[in-house]
Amino acid sequence: MPILIAPKLGAVSLSLKTVFTSALSTIPVYMGEPITSDVPMLFVMVGSDGDPESDAESNFQHSWQDMGHTRMREDGEIPCALVSQTGSDLADSVIADAFTTLQMCASALANDPTLSGIIAGIWVTAGSERTILNSNGAGVVVPFTVNYWTIL
Repeated sequence: MPILIAPKLGAVSLSLKTVFTSALSTIPVYMGEPITSDVPMLFVMVGSDGDPESDAESNFQHSWQDMGHTRMREDGEIPCALVSQTGSDLADSVIADAFTTLQMCASALANDPTLSGIIAGIWVTAGSERTILNSNGAGVVVPFTVNYWTIL
């Protein structure tokens, strides 16, 4: 009979939102795309890479850690993105705000690399920023992935 072990993915996603919200204080953090007509000029998304054309999604995998199959390792990835927009043309300050916010997110995770004991380790990998043009003017989206591992 297979052993079923609940993944930590959901708890990690919720913890990311909590950690980022605390670290960024005045910058909104959403689970996925914001569903509001009043989208802020600078915000972070957990569980979305900010590209409507993308198929990136949170995922995890389990692998046995011993010959007796008594310990299992979970490795997971959670796509995230930050969006920095301006009411007009794309300015250097918009890009600088985006990367400053990314650094704040990474620093928050470095200060609590186990997310208060939920996982064993965490690291961030960033993708390439892309410019956007929408009803809020020009902006930049910086996707990043939060990678984690733990022993279940």
